Amino acid sequence: LLGEVEGHVLLLCQLLIFTCARPSAILQLEWSQVDFDHNLIFLNKPGRSQNKKVRPTVKMAPSLRAILEPLKGEGPVVSFEGRAVKSVKTAWRKARSRAGLPADVTLYSFRHTMGRWMRSQGVPDLEIKGMLGHRTLGVTERYAEFSPDFMAKAVEAIERFWNPVAIQVEALQSQK
Repeated sequence: LLGEVEGHVLLLCQLLIFTCARPSAILQLEWSQVDFDHNLIFLNKPGRSQNKKVRPTVKMAPSLRAILEPLKGEGPVVSFEGRAVKSVKTAWRKARSRAGLPADVTLYSFRHTMGRWMRSQGVPDLEIKGMLGHRTLGVTERYAEFSPDFMAKAVEAIERFWNPVAIQVEALQSQK
C-alpha cells in the first residue's frame, strides 16, 4: 500500500504510523506543534479543547524525525502546493485499489494496526493508551511526557515495524 502513495499522502501515512493519531489530527497538524528540541509532537493544537477524542502528546521516533526535519517549515505539516490538505479520499481510494486492498482498509487502519502491533511487541498498556489518546489512568500520567523514557517502548516498537517497511517503500518508490 505504501508503495502506491507518494508526496503528501505518503507523509500522511508515515505520520499516522508513527503517531498512531486519527487522520483528522494529522491533517490539522502544524509545524508549531512539532518540537524537535524535545522530540515531541503535540497533536492537540494550542487553544483547541480536548474532547472525547483525545489528541495526546507523543514522542517522535528517530525515523520520523529523519523524515520531518528536512521538510520543516511553517503552517500545515501535510500540505500540497503550499496549502493545507483537507482530504485525501480520492488519492487514498486509488492507491488502495492499485494495492488490491478492500474498501474496509481506511486511514484508520494504520491506527488499529499500530495499536495491535504495540500490544504484540509487549508495549505496556499505559504507553499504548498514551499513544492512542485513550482515557488517562490518573494524575501521574500527566507528567509521563517529562520522563526520559516517555513512551520509549512504544517508539521502539514502532521503529521495529517501520524499518522493514521503509526498505520496501524506498524500493517501490525508486521504481517509479
